[in-house]
Amino acid sequence: MPSQVKFIVDQMNEKIISTQSKFKRYYKGASSAGHPCSRYLQYSFRHCVESDFDALSLKRFEDGHYSELVYIKRLKDAGFALQHEEDGKQYGFSSHGGWFRGHRDGMFTDLPKYGKAIWEHKSSAKWEKLDRLVEKDESTALQKWNNTYYVQAQLY
Repeated sequence: MPSQVKFIVDQMNEKIISTQSKFKRYYKGASSAGHPCSRYLQYSFRHCVESDFDALSLKRFEDGHYSELVYIKRLKDAGFALQHEEDGKQYGFSSHGGWFRGHRDGMFTDLPKYGKAIWEHKSSAKWEKLDRLVEKDESTALQKWNNTYYVQAQLY
């Protein structure tokens, strides 16, 4: 990368990293429940592992939030009845005295063939792999594609 371009990207990344939220959750989130390492789940719950993210991860999170808004519009424009929070917040649930919580993106209220169905938005560069798995066996595709997302969907 030319030095001027690298300088610009480095400055941008430094700002993104330095302004990330330092808020620590005092509950276990449903979005991490499918993590393959139970030790990691316990350590992260007790704040024994670093919870700061690198610039690339933070940019992906933000891109996901923006693409969620785009997909809400696309789904509604296509005629789907999608229930979601208008202000960008998500529907939450809590259990185990508040120690376990989750937030889903929305719900289809009248999906043809299925009726009600949870909508959880994900942004990924790996859609082709998911498409191939769906073609083979739709019922196991999400779990084979990303077990963390699968567990998250089961909890919601």
